[in-house]
Amino acid sequence: PQAAAAVAVEEALMEPPVERDRATTDRKLWPGAFDAGWRIREACRNAAKNSRWKYVSPEGKDYTSAAAAASASGRGESRPSGLVATAAAASSGHESGAESELEVECEVEDATGAAAAAATA
Repeated sequence: PQAAAAVAVEEALMEPPVERDRATTDRKLWPGAFDAGWRIREACRNAAKNSRWKYVSPEGKDYTSAAAAASASGRGESRPSGLVATAAAASSGHESGAESELEVECEVEDATGAAAAAATA
């Protein structure tokens, strides 16, 4: 039983993150964002269930908000409607780094989930 649980945890860790499709990416960011190489992926495994996403630049840099991604791309706003924060608001430290809160939360969730899966086996 414990071996089966360990295999299940290992397989879950190997699954690719959930990624938004072209239409959703363009709607959430800006028209043409997907074709430009931007992606919206779940922040960590199973984060999509809690609507926790990261915005990934064509260079592979992660951002924690659409506004921060828009700012990084050189766009003042992500959506044409202007309903999201402007570049000035986005530049208030929302891009993620190696020690971002989002990554720390995901690491904690991953460790807790693995421990819980092993404990139930």
